[in-house]
Amino acid sequence: MSRLAELRSLSLMNCMRLSEGGMLAAAGGLTRLTRLSLRGCGAVTNAVAALLERLPALHSVDLRGCEHVTGAARGFCRLPSLNVVLPSAAST
Repeated sequence: MSRLAELRSLSLMNCMRLSEGGMLAAAGGLTRLTRLSLRGCGAVTNAVAALLERLPALHSVDLRGCEHVTGAARGFCRLPSLNVVLPSAAST
């Protein structure tokens, strides 16, 4: 993971079997990540909040197509500069 420490943008788009455990394990070394796309990752749930809290430089996360992320996920947006794109059903 040390070789990825400088990574600024990561797209895991359409990784249907991506587990939150796997994301959490990867996030530990990605402290400079500013953009993250989990678009279409069907296994992602509101528990993704724990991942986002480990990414202090994150400015943008795309959760469109993550059916298990609900409007309640808005509560995890503790980083003031974080722009979260939620699934359309969650935005109501």
